[in-house]
Amino acid sequence: MRDTLSETSNVIAARRGLQFLAARPKTRMVGLGLFYGAPGLGKTSYIEKVATENKGWLLIRLESSDTAKTFLQRLYLRIAAERGMAAEYPGGSTNSVHRLVVDLLRDQAMTIFVDEIDYAFSNKKLLGVIRDLVDETLSEVILVGMQDAHKRLLRANAHYFDRCNYFVKFKALDVNDVRLVLSDMCEVAIDDSLAVHLHKDTGGTLRRLVKKVHVIETIARKHGISRVTKKMFLRDVA
Repeated sequence: MRDTLSETSNVIAARRGLQFLAARPKTRMVGLGLFYGAPGLGKTSYIEKVATENKGWLLIRLESSDTAKTFLQRLYLRIAAERGMAAEYPGGSTNSVHRLVVDLLRDQAMTIFVDEIDYAFSNKKLLGVIRDLVDETLSEVILVGMQDAHKRLLRANAHYFDRCNYFVKFKALDVNDVRLVLSDMCEVAIDDSLAVHLHKDTGGTLRRLVKKVHVIETIARKHGISRVTKKMFLRDVA
């Protein structure tokens, strides 16, 4: 299975959002965005890929136990590591750690993805310190959450919601997206009838589709073939 990022509709929409925020008038617009959608549609795999491939981009996941302070402490260490700086776990008050993070980001702006943002919706202080990072620096901060994150953010703080300058909803893959992912990822050829079947079978969910690619490649190795049809697939998985 090839490790590749296919140009699906979701990936194209996410890239446009990032380009829009990067090109914004930075002294007049904050770089706050929201990626959201149901589980398994490729949000996390996308941000992991682009955060790894782009210098100055960072992915940090909220944890259920995070407070404003622990989040800032972990973020400080991640930024320092990204820049090759020696850094110790920062102590002191939440405000003092916040100042350390802001100083780093004022010195050099970054693109930061905050995954599992849903954990912050019931913690106003945690949500607030994330907002402050875009208010006080020129960095882009992309919140990443579940399918109802758009509505939950609005309910949590309408002013905060209004400060988001780009929203991307990750949707189920259409049949052409599925064809593209199969072509890019699978190391054997796949009959189009099988691609259409997998689109229906997976409900356009990327996570399920990746599992099916593993099954397809297993079938190909088992039979020593270079092309898998729908008939072969259904026969082997029955």
